[in-house]
Parts: sequence; C-alpha cells; structure tokens
Amino acid sequence: MSYVLQVWQQPDILPLPHDPDSAAMLVGALQGRAPDAPARFVELATRLTRRYPCICSPEARRLPEHRLAWSDGPLDGGADSSVYGIGLNTGMLDDVLPFVLDTALSLGLNVADEQTGRYYLSNRRVLGVIDAPAGPLPDKDALLAMLAERLDPVLAAQGLAPDPGASHWRSQAAVMRQYREAFAAGSHTLRLTVTEQHGHLTWSVMVGSRFDRIGRAAAYFEYGSQQPEDALEGETIVLRQQAWLQAAPPDVELDGQRAYVVRRLADVERTAADMVEQMKRRLFSMLSLFKSTRGIDILLNPQPVSSSFYFMAYYMCTPNVLAAYYARNPQLEALCRELLDRTNGLRLAAGFATTQLDKLRRCIAYVRSNPLPS
Repeated sequence: MSYVLQVWQQPDILPLPHDPDSAAMLVGALQGRAPDAPARFVELATRLTRRYPCICSPEARRLPEHRLAWSDGPLDGGADSSVYGIGLNTGMLDDVLPFVLDTALSLGLNVADEQTGRYYLSNRRVLGVIDAPAGPLPDKDALLAMLAERLDPVLAAQGLAPDPGASHWRSQAAVMRQYREAFAAGSHTLRLTVTEQHGHLTWSVMVGSRFDRIGRAAAYFEYGSQQPEDALEGETIVLRQQAWLQAAPPDVELDGQRAYVVRRLADVERTAADMVEQMKRRLFSMLSLFKSTRGIDILLNPQPVSSSFYFMAYYMCTPNVLAAYYARNPQLEALCRELLDRTNGLRLAAGFATTQLDKLRRCIAYVRSNPLPS
C-alpha cells in the first residue's frame, strides 16, 4: 500500500496559502505549471535516497519488501510540473514521513498530505482541519507515560504485561512500549508507539501474534530443515491498527493511517478512552480467537480472504492455508485455488515477495498431497 505526498514549489509572485482550501486550489493549479526551480526536486530526491534507496536501485533489491521506504520509482526528482509526487510505503510510514517533511521544508519546499488533509508550508506553518494546537502539548516520552498509565491495567486484565526484554524503544522521532502475553500454543506482542510529527503527536498500537504450530510449518516451507534461529519469530502475524479500529467520535482525531492525533493535553484522555473502548469491543476478542487453530482459521479466512483484518497480500497467505488445513476447513481446496489464481502471472520484485510466493506454492502442494483425516 502507498501513501502519497505532493511536494510543491511556491511561485515567487504568490503568497503562501492561508487555509486548507486555498492550499488545495494552489496545488491543483501548479500541477499544470512547469517547475520554477527543478534542481530543488532533484536535490530533494538525492537527500531522500541517500538514506532510503530508490526501489529501482541495486541497494533496494537486497532489502525485503517491508523495509522499502518508497512505493514507486524512480525517485530522481524528475518532474514536468511544479508539483512532485512521492509514494511512501505505509509499512515504513512512521520513520519515513517525518524525514520527508523535514527534508522538503529545509529546501524551502511545501508538502501536501491529502491523506490527512494537511499542508506543511516552508514557513513551518501547518494548515489542516485543526490548524494550531490549543493548550500545552506533552512531549513524546510524557505522552507514552500517560498512555501507559491508562492502558496498563486494561492490558494486564487480558494477560498482556510489559515485556522486560523490550519494554521500551526509541528513535529520534518515536518511542515505543511493548507488552507480551504467552499462551500454551504461542504468544501475542503488542507495541504502543508514539510518534512526533510537525506540531503534534500521533500514537497507535500494533499486535504481532505467533501460533507455533503454524509458524513452524510456514518456516519449513521457506527454509526446509535448515532453519535460522529466528525463523519462528519471522512467522509472526501482524495486525495493524488501521485494519481493525473503527471510526472515532467527532472529538477524537485520527490521521490517514488511523493513528490517534494528539494536539493538546485534553486529547490524551479522549484518545485513550476511545482506544480502551475499541479494544474491549473488538481487539481482545480477536486475540482470544487466535489461541486455537479453529479461531485463527476464522480470523484469517473469511470469504473473500482479502476481507480479513490480517490480510496483507495474496502471496503472503501461507498462514491462511495452514490455518485452514489444521482446522480441517472444508473450504481449504477452494482457498488454495483462489490463492493460486490470484498469484498466477503476478509480477513481483525479486527478494522478499518472490520468497513468500514460492513458500505459498510449496505449502499448497503439501496440503493437497497430505490431507488430514476429517
């Protein structure tokens, strides 16, 4: 999935826009105008790809798909208008989005984020639905501590305790607190991440679940009997917040990835209360289902399979096949046919994606040749 930013050069003869509507109109008009200073787009692309390689580069071919920063290429600054589009990989958004904004603004460029309806101007003003913070804004460490105070008891009641091995993590733009629940057949890991944006903070949760029987089988179809030590960890099934979180109340702001937006201290209580309610309403029942093969089959294999909260791509559905296999789902063969049809002739970049597709095909061949007794 991609997340597109539109970077524009402000004409010298025009003032910067003063509200979101005028910014949207300006960006639309500039898409038909030749760039005033195209070298700035080239310099932007050079700085961006210095840290995160273009997906067309040899360096990118050595990276797994989920570690690629960009969704398309070439990212070289070539543009025939005063607006330059950049596609970001949503899986890397927390790291890459702040970097793109900082880099573009430092070059005197402006950025339109149509996913959130915000416009980041070269004078460091942000235009959006909510234009400026009202009241004090906590820093990211303080926000993480406040959220932990509110969420820890709720998570503890579900068996999720702070993970002593990785309970805290930080980067320049984000801080994270991790929780873990071990159960007989596997484990759940929940990560609470607070990210510093331009003028506000966002926070979200991501859950990784492991069911050892399915994970061991999936790893076997990738590596055979010579599996690396971290093979089982690599079979963690991820549930992102944007997949399961429902619409929030009017006084709670979500961004384009359904992360909670905090612009003032009062937002902390509102967003935490909404998260607790939505966890109780939806998330916890899903995590409970994940503790049995039958439950995992229900979660991973609705009809169509792409409607699953856990669905990422058809070529990544080896766990779906194994869940249906071990749960003795009568629709196993129909699922196998659907996945083979959906991936037949699919063109994938060499690396992570092709490895996952090969693994899926080997898995399907095995379950077809080794049916379980009904």
